[in-house]
Amino acid sequence: MDKRLPLRTLARLALALDDPQLAADCHIDLLVVADAPNNANPPRPLLRVTHRPTNLAVEVEMRRSQPQTLLVALARLRNLLYDTTKGYLDGGAPPLRKVGTSDAGDR
Repeated sequence: MDKRLPLRTLARLALALDDPQLAADCHIDLLVVADAPNNANPPRPLLRVTHRPTNLAVEVEMRRSQPQTLLVALARLRNLLYDTTKGYLDGGAPPLRKVGTSDAGDR
């Protein structure tokens, strides 16, 4: 019998972690991506962060400092984990929001 927790539960548990704990649960890779086969553009370094328990991954272009890049990647991973807890990755669509307005709606 499989005793694994559902994806939404794993994502919810991960959201409760602080950044060092979340980073410890992740596999971090440095990738070099070449855009064009003719090498017209230089290769771009990317940081891929994969959350091991959920197998969700994000990729971020490298910034000037590695700590800043990691913080950006963890923020994007938290957004992805949040979307997972709400079921947006299961085929549901996130609610549409107008830019510059609150979620409370127009009053």
